[in-house]
Amino acid sequence: MTCVAGKMTDDGLIEETRSRELCPFIFQVVAVFLSSFTLVAMSVDRYMAILNPLRPKMSKRVFAVTVAIIWILAFAAPLPTAITSRVVFKEGHTNGLCLEEFEDEYNKYIYR
Repeated sequence: MTCVAGKMTDDGLIEETRSRELCPFIFQVVAVFLSSFTLVAMSVDRYMAILNPLRPKMSKRVFAVTVAIIWILAFAAPLPTAITSRVVFKEGHTNGLCLEEFEDEYNKYIYR
């Protein structure tokens, strides 16, 4: 349900059949960031275990804080996409395209 398939159009855009209500939802992006940040945390944990093999494992409190930070970052990173996403109907398309629309070029430049 969270993986919405799209198809490439002639102009290189990915046409998605999401509705106006679903356009700003970023389930796929959150899942990607969540996986990436979790892998980074696991890598750092293993790196620290190799450097200090006699050091005790992390406590439950440190683990809970780490997991909370990972989830917060995973939801915060794609927020600009969720805020700027709009359904745009282009000429020749039957479905709306879920695209990022910016107020001006300066905001688009900063975001990219």
